[in-house]
Amino acid sequence: MAKTLVNDLKQLLRSDHSDEHQSKKEKFLSFLRSLEESNNVMAVRNLVHQLQHLFEKEEKDGRQVSCLEDLLIRKFPFLEKWILHSPNETPKEDHHIMGKKMIGFEKEFDKIKKRLFGHVKEREVIAIVGMGGSGKTTLAKKLYQNLALKSHFEVVVWVDVSHKYDKREIMLHMLQSMGILTPEIQGESERRLNEELYRYLRTRKHLIVMDDMWSQDAFDDVKNMLPDDTQNNSRIVVTTRLLEVAEYAVRGKGCVHQMRLLTIDESWELLCTITFQEDAAAACPDFLVEVGKKIASNCKGLPLAIEVISGYLRIKPREKKIWEEFASKTDKFLGADDSTRKMIRLSLDDLSHDLKPCFLYFGLLAKDEKITFSQLVKIYTAEGFLMSNSTSPEEDTLKYLKELDSRNLVIAEYNPCGRMVRCSIHGVLRDLCLEIAKEEHFAAAIHKNSDDVKQPQRLAIHVDLGENRPPKSIIEPGNLSHLRSFICKKRLKFIEKKSSSHLHCFSKLEVAELPTMDFFGHSIDMLKLSNLKYLSLSVTKWRIPQHFADHFPEIQSLIMSQAKVEGTRVLWKMPKLRHLCFASSDMKCPKDTELKLPNLETLVYIKAYNCSQELFAATPNLRKLGVIDTFSDNLKPFSCIRIYDTDLPKLEILRFKHSGHGTFRAPSNWTLPENLKRVTLSHTKLPWKSLSIIGKLPNLEELKLSEKACTGETWETNEGEFQQLKLLSVHAAGLRCWETSAGHFPQLVHLTLQKCISLEKLPQGLVEF
Repeated sequence: MAKTLVNDLKQLLRSDHSDEHQSKKEKFLSFLRSLEESNNVMAVRNLVHQLQHLFEKEEKDGRQVSCLEDLLIRKFPFLEKWILHSPNETPKEDHHIMGKKMIGFEKEFDKIKKRLFGHVKEREVIAIVGMGGSGKTTLAKKLYQNLALKSHFEVVVWVDVSHKYDKREIMLHMLQSMGILTPEIQGESERRLNEELYRYLRTRKHLIVMDDMWSQDAFDDVKNMLPDDTQNNSRIVVTTRLLEVAEYAVRGKGCVHQMRLLTIDESWELLCTITFQEDAAAACPDFLVEVGKKIASNCKGLPLAIEVISGYLRIKPREKKIWEEFASKTDKFLGADDSTRKMIRLSLDDLSHDLKPCFLYFGLLAKDEKITFSQLVKIYTAEGFLMSNSTSPEEDTLKYLKELDSRNLVIAEYNPCGRMVRCSIHGVLRDLCLEIAKEEHFAAAIHKNSDDVKQPQRLAIHVDLGENRPPKSIIEPGNLSHLRSFICKKRLKFIEKKSSSHLHCFSKLEVAELPTMDFFGHSIDMLKLSNLKYLSLSVTKWRIPQHFADHFPEIQSLIMSQAKVEGTRVLWKMPKLRHLCFASSDMKCPKDTELKLPNLETLVYIKAYNCSQELFAATPNLRKLGVIDTFSDNLKPFSCIRIYDTDLPKLEILRFKHSGHGTFRAPSNWTLPENLKRVTLSHTKLPWKSLSIIGKLPNLEELKLSEKACTGETWETNEGEFQQLKLLSVHAAGLRCWETSAGHFPQLVHLTLQKCISLEKLPQGLVEF
């Protein structure tokens, strides 16, 4: 009978209007309707499974028939409710899937679908991981509803796990979905229910979709309900926000699929599809296209955000003024939406005591701001977010940020070598993060004059408040008495004019990032901020006063990346210093040989002529060193490059910069510490052959040759050089000939060439790379 139906089906799927065609169609429809009236879902599914199998078998050209579901449902629409949904479930509206078309993620869908159809007999797990609202469930639902997959597997079950779950309820739901739950079974124990599941699934090829998984224990609980000794191509699909859960679920038997954000074009298409329904983009009036695309762009590719905003737009008048208001307040509308808040709040509530403050600090960032990994290390250390007995703040910070990244709460960016370089947070998360931080008095931010705060422990000001009508909470001293962190990148003229009565408000301040030296009418170096550990100033010149060490005894990080700093002798009296970052400084070895900076890890930049073995002996734990040569003639070579392992055994990062007008000349006995991993040269005008010394460093992973780093037309590398180099950046307008081979750069994974306009060709070995 099935063969006859296949032959009829082939003809019915053609656009044929003959009498014979109509007769066969009526006959086929009559048969299907009889199944519908019998209320036998399994019979319908078994029929489709047979049709799929025979249809593929009889196709002589080997053509794939994955489109069979679309053809069937287009011809026989009533089949959809039988094939795409279990008898006891009510399909939920999902705007991300409009009709049979998925907006975005089509390639991802095809890739996972192919994996589910794979020939591996052992049961595999496909884990879909992404932040809340990224479309994980939508993608899984599309797979679950796919007719070809429904036909391929004998049993297809959807399980909502969620943050709080009940094992017994899950088992009952699965038995009900499979159509084998009886009143007798329903009253049985969990062990008996599990036995029924095992018995039924063991001999049947099954696809189990586990949606919204929150822990490894939860996965084990559900997985243990299933037979683990099947060899019949069964599959499990898991959706989760947590990368560690996804990796645990797979464990070498399947794959992890990381959700991406939608592109601008995909975002616009989804917005139009939801807002204008059937007409989609074609229905958007021309005068709304520009502002509409801006709204879509503001959603930063997050499907949930686009759906929420589109839901608002759909019921509003199609007026440009209204749409422009949405464009300017996208984040506000999203933050007020209950579904968005509920979804994101689940992620925040799941954070541990250690992780929560690390995440909430991101609420202080400005919109679309990215913060460097090194800056987070300094701030987390100053704030006390890291373990008190931490021996490596970098490793602990990396651990926390990776955890937040794996939970899809922050967006971590890595360089080609896999090193984390900066982090950011999605706009929707940032607003909710800041709201929670404000509720708990952890932090607050001012983005406009009307914003107000109440006794925050941390405060960020991202707007020029001017001289008039600042928020009352800012000019009331008592309201800031709990302040521990103050971030302000705009000049606050009204604050600078205030009296010293405000100064006692900042006695607890530990982190300060300010645009000027002026702070409530005083130069900050005149204040006594005895708890301050992190100070960043956007100044271009500064002479450190002699009393600085007495007024700031706890300082760990002093950041003035744009400043030429003098008077650094006093810094030798501050043994807790960890990081010094200046545009240039007169830092040199103290006359008192007893003075040391045993905790100093970063020293950028110091003058070349101040480098000495005595200076390095007083800073034995340096990990990052920046040296600047300001000579404008050739009388003195860059003698500071004579840095031996015995001087700086822990040095990993080295930067050389020449700011004079002469030509830099490296001494003939140039040597470098063997622990160096990253080297950057700028304006040093070294001959290319001098790089051989750098190339012999056994642990070198990154080499950046910035503008005018080297001079000459030919660079020839040798055997045994650059054996561990992974990243190479070359900015060399004068380089014409580069002679090397892949064997000279065996570990290279990323090559950047900038303004190498004279380079005739790439070396053959690197072309192959």
